[in-house]
Amino acid sequence: MTKALFAKNSQPRRIRDGLVSATSQFGNRDVETLLRDYTVQLGFRDVSEFQINGLTQKINAICSNSSIKTIDQINAMSVECYLAKRRKDGLSKQTSNHYRQAIHQFCRWLVKHNYLNANPISDVPKLNVKTDRRHDRRALAPDEFRRLIEAAEAGRSIQAIPGVDRAMMYILAAWTGYRRGEIGSLKLSSLDLESDTPTVTVDASFSKRRRKDTQVLHPDVSERLKKWLEIRKPIHKTLLFPVSKVTCGFDRRTSIMMKRDLAIARQKWIAEAADEAERIKRTKSDFLTYKNDDGLFADFHANRHTFMTNLGRAGLSAKVVQTLARHSDIRLTMNVYSHTDLAEQKEAVGRLPQLEIKPRQETPHEVENDNQPLEGAPQRLNQLRHSNAQQAEEGNLGLLLTVSGKIEESNSPGLESCNTREITDFAAHGSDFQVKIKVGSEGFEPPTLGSEDRCSIQLSYEPMILEHRQVPMIFNPCQILTIRTRLTSR
Repeated sequence: MTKALFAKNSQPRRIRDGLVSATSQFGNRDVETLLRDYTVQLGFRDVSEFQINGLTQKINAICSNSSIKTIDQINAMSVECYLAKRRKDGLSKQTSNHYRQAIHQFCRWLVKHNYLNANPISDVPKLNVKTDRRHDRRALAPDEFRRLIEAAEAGRSIQAIPGVDRAMMYILAAWTGYRRGEIGSLKLSSLDLESDTPTVTVDASFSKRRRKDTQVLHPDVSERLKKWLEIRKPIHKTLLFPVSKVTCGFDRRTSIMMKRDLAIARQKWIAEAADEAERIKRTKSDFLTYKNDDGLFADFHANRHTFMTNLGRAGLSAKVVQTLARHSDIRLTMNVYSHTDLAEQKEAVGRLPQLEIKPRQETPHEVENDNQPLEGAPQRLNQLRHSNAQQAEEGNLGLLLTVSGKIEESNSPGLESCNTREITDFAAHGSDFQVKIKVGSEGFEPPTLGSEDRCSIQLSYEPMILEHRQVPMIFNPCQILTIRTRLTSR
């Protein structure tokens, strides 16, 4: 109740309802000037130039296409209309959320510095990106990765990066989880291959989380790095892999490198087919494809997915995987970067304990045909009563039923009066005493349309009394049978 009352009286909602104005006395200030001040302050807070440029581009696009010149013209409707138009033109929901987040952060800054009384677009919701995925990645299988490395090492230069250098980049990314920009910042001084625990370090200025990140290297990767350093031909003065604009001044498309190396590896794999049938089977497969049948991509960032998936397959705890992945939220590690296939799921289910419970053997009298028609209900009722009496006699039990009221068959297609009810056949088991069952006509629910064939146990039956003792009524669901009767009082 308190939360609902707070939401109702919150400032953004009051602004949306027209109760108060979002603008302050500075509402006529132009967006361009304040946006410049905003980006300068971001630079003081160690936000990278790349991020600042991205935010500026998005905010300028929204304002220029929505005819927003001053901050008092910023409103939720204009922003939503612009983003809806961009999505109609092909913009993904995830990118649309990035635009929304950029203008949202700018408005929060305006509120904090008293340029606005409240954030005018706080009610613009984030969209569900799960319904519009455009570029989800997948983890490479061990055999796929091995063939990728072989194809890269034997291949020619792509994007001015030699094949052996590309192979080393792929290995580092898949065994450290480093991103493209972090790989592109590595220098010879970043490697420590001579200590007992070989490591590779990314400076805080190039790490996504702005921290100095040191990753332990696998012994095989350390040995491979040593051999690669002996044969490599430097293509940059200091950088080992000049692929990032942040470090070398221009971007090299690592996705194109992966796509071409995968295509070469796939062609070789198909050519190795033993016969024509196998070749056709491999051609139809999505093995080593850049985009598989599920729409998942194997670009350079997929090597990071491969790193975390392999950690999970090694049986490490989720916390250890999260630490090595350098994620602040374990849900990102588990839900986005960790992948499982059907073979792993089958193996996991196979480890469950065996089912040693034997199936219950049903006796013949417990099995009843539920699909038997209701025609000949009186004869059916007599058969069941005869069977119950015979069972009681065999068990040395006496069975005597006395019903209060006279039961008459009714061939009427419907229920004609409130005294006409549906009753069910039942089996009441007791000892050699007289059992009285009292069926009262009061308390029944009124007849309803379409209830002629309904089976129900009425709750208005009074308890069975046997020498002042309550005797349970045992109903077998397989023996419930509906007949139409007319009850008349004596």
